[in-house]
Amino acid sequence: MDNKRIKIIHIINTLGIGGIERLVIELCNQLDPQKYDVTLVVLSNNKLDLKDNIAKHINLIIVPLKYKSSSFFDSLSLILNILNILKIFKELKPDIIHTHTFQYNIMPILLAIRITAKDASHFHTIHTFGIHYENKNIKHRIKLKIEDWWYNRCRTQIVCISPIIKKQIDVLFTKKTKPTIIICNGIDLDKFSNSSNLKHDSEIIQIAYTARLEHGKSHDTLLNAFSKLIKKYHNISLILIGDGLLRSKLELMAKDLNINNQVKFLGNCENVPMILANCNIGVFPSEFEGFGIALIEMMAMGLPIVCTDLPIFRVLQLNESNVLFFPSRNDNLLAQQIEKFIISEELRCEYTRKSVEYSKQFSIEDMLTKYDSIYKQSVS
Repeated sequence: MDNKRIKIIHIINTLGIGGIERLVIELCNQLDPQKYDVTLVVLSNNKLDLKDNIAKHINLIIVPLKYKSSSFFDSLSLILNILNILKIFKELKPDIIHTHTFQYNIMPILLAIRITAKDASHFHTIHTFGIHYENKNIKHRIKLKIEDWWYNRCRTQIVCISPIIKKQIDVLFTKKTKPTIIICNGIDLDKFSNSSNLKHDSEIIQIAYTARLEHGKSHDTLLNAFSKLIKKYHNISLILIGDGLLRSKLELMAKDLNINNQVKFLGNCENVPMILANCNIGVFPSEFEGFGIALIEMMAMGLPIVCTDLPIFRVLQLNESNVLFFPSRNDNLLAQQIEKFIISEELRCEYTRKSVEYSKQFSIEDMLTKYDSIYKQSVS
């Protein structure tokens, strides 16, 4: 491999705007083109918001399938069209296949690897331990056993983005042929820290949350908390960055709470750093996270943070000294914590400094170095 580039295929479900999508694109873009011949395979053609963010030297292949909200039909569609995946693997002859797909999509890909890419090294990054790995019913446990079996058949190297995911995976997947490794997510700190120097010109205190409008992200808890705050403070607004299946329902909820004039649903945005630069407080009420890259981005922007007290955040050394916690789904305590930042500019400034300092440990450069190392080891 010393005299030729390593052929690597990254596989992802969509190019919709989200933490996983942005991270995978950043990884593909920044892998050294002198060392790697990179192809990005996208398993759907109806969520392509971030297509223009992909560097020109990346070979982009979009599988002509529609992403569906139903996991069953999405997976079934991929199985029925597996010839597309087989053709890609056969033509490209990759040295490495790295999947970042949702767990219900992984098994058709693993089958394709076994058929046409047996010699390729397979990496699979697990970006979350949400519903898929927390469901305890019998049907789901059987599904996990099958998934575990396929990982072993493909000699898959599982990568977890945090220690807490690794701990859970090591319990669920007991027959791994390779030990699970941890590579934490990273962000382009320059992009976010440079934007954080912009001035907050507005007299309105803007509260920001970046997340898909989907179950588990707890936007309803945030709207209820905000409705309590707006009764006391008229100089505040709520900025929601992201889109999803719950948008119309949440917009109706904001209207019913009579806060729709103070809540802005921005949808999917590419200029997230510029938007956050004009915000004053960051909130993160998600019910479960594998890492929370959007949270780190807000901290890099210098936003003081109110977030759910999740085990993952404790593992990542977030505590009461650098964020304000509240219990999951508790809108009363969420409102109380946000209020502390609303009424005290001094407290906001204190936690702004703490946010920026904390975020410095999660650089894209560090993440790339670790991936580069395991890639080279796999083909040596």
